[in-house]
Amino acid sequence: MVSKYCSYATLAGLLCLPLSSTAVTLSGRVVDSQNQRSYGEARISSGMNITSTSDDQGFFHLHDVKPGPLLLSVELADGESFRVRLKVPPGKAFFVELDRARHTPPVEDDDY
Repeated sequence: MVSKYCSYATLAGLLCLPLSSTAVTLSGRVVDSQNQRSYGEARISSGMNITSTSDDQGFFHLHDVKPGPLLLSVELADGESFRVRLKVPPGKAFFVELDRARHTPPVEDDDY
């Protein structure tokens, strides 16, 4: 019997590989739709120890993100912070705007 961690049986034995989804590159932009501005130098981090810093126009990239539910923490250069819950779909890339106006103060059940 092949377990959920083993994907292929060979004549020489059992080849066990983790069956995981392909990693996604999560790209996005940190913005404030109410004030029509973007945030450079914002620090974006996930609970999986993946971090990025936004460029001058607010754009960022997080590599090797697993598909599924994700909670991102965003810390702006002025020290203000907010969190965004989202569900990363399977695929190679996913783009999201992290909107300060929508997520401040943090709402526990706020989803994208």
